[in-house]
Amino acid sequence: MNTDFDETRNEITFEVTSSVFITGWKMTFQTFVSTTVFGTIQVYTFQQLECQDITKAYPCSSPDERGVGTPHRVCRSGKDCQTNLSEGSISQTDVITTIPSLMNSKAITTIGAWAHVNLSVPQSGKILATFSNTIYLLTDDAELFWIVSDNQSMHRRALKTPALPAGPQSGSPFQTANHRLTIDPDIFLDFGTASIWHEPQINPQNTIEITKIPTRLQTLFSALDLSQAKGFGKVIPALLRFLQNNPTDLPSPSHDLILARARPFILNIAHACLTNQPSHISQNFDALIGLGNGLTPSGDDFLGGVLFALKILHTAYPNQCTAYAINLEPYRARTHPISFALLQDHANGHAIEPLHDILNGILSKTPPHNIDSLIAQLTRIGHSTGWDLLAGLLTGLLSTHRKRD
Repeated sequence: MNTDFDETRNEITFEVTSSVFITGWKMTFQTFVSTTVFGTIQVYTFQQLECQDITKAYPCSSPDERGVGTPHRVCRSGKDCQTNLSEGSISQTDVITTIPSLMNSKAITTIGAWAHVNLSVPQSGKILATFSNTIYLLTDDAELFWIVSDNQSMHRRALKTPALPAGPQSGSPFQTANHRLTIDPDIFLDFGTASIWHEPQINPQNTIEITKIPTRLQTLFSALDLSQAKGFGKVIPALLRFLQNNPTDLPSPSHDLILARARPFILNIAHACLTNQPSHISQNFDALIGLGNGLTPSGDDFLGGVLFALKILHTAYPNQCTAYAINLEPYRARTHPISFALLQDHANGHAIEPLHDILNGILSKTPPHNIDSLIAQLTRIGHSTGWDLLAGLLTGLLSTHRKRD
């Protein structure tokens, strides 16, 4: 086997040659495998039939454009040879196949449990959106998944790879089969050997007494540097006043028009959590759903944090916290499909990894400084997504305040 690298074309070629002898003839096969760094692999086969006995060569039945009387040979299949009689051989080159370049194949290192279950069976769909750090996939059954790089947080719908593949565009089709995700036309992501990520579960046997949660919240959130808070995170100081039995609002220094519009509804939901009036939570959904910019508006992220907190509290303290259910379907058309899928997940107790870790840490005996680092990780997500989720989480946890008496 011979190997050659063409620097001008960034192309590597592998050549394999073999010969077969038949009475009077020598058949030589040469296979060239050519790949470019950014292209595809092409496999060529060059067949040469050399006449070992000139009497066995077959003359052409009629002259061609190369001129009358030019001696040529045709092979037994009737194909015109490419050499003259004196060379005593015929040649033919065919492109056998084109297959995806290995340069476009990547390994998924970690896959969320929900993604693994759904994508391990044949699926098809399209790319919903692409960003520098995330590629969103939507199946034909309207299930959402996404691909992220290794430095991003995990989620049950996420697939992690060391580096995102280049090239996918919104609307590009994809398929899954045999634990491989194929994005048209030639991007392959294998998840057959990926580790499966499961959401960290709260163990009711390891939780602190529910009456201790408000004091723990006060200690933890009061120590945060809120000078860098973004989005709805700027409401956290007002939310902490509820824990101090002083729910009067503070003047808002923000010139954020979205936050100014949302603020009274945020505080209404906080009061509803504090006084155990779930119907009042629902009454304020309409004003916040879809409020904000981006694929996951601040209003949605905040509500997601609230719903996630209430769901996990019921799981951890089933005898002390009632289940809270809300029909989200009427709000589907009010926001982006990505945001709506996440909102549904939050309502069912599914969130991004650091949000799980923060809440589990608050409800257990995790030292506050360990939770601080998790909050820092969360608040780096998105422009304000992490802060919006954190404000929602704190709001939902206000429902534990009444348990102190």
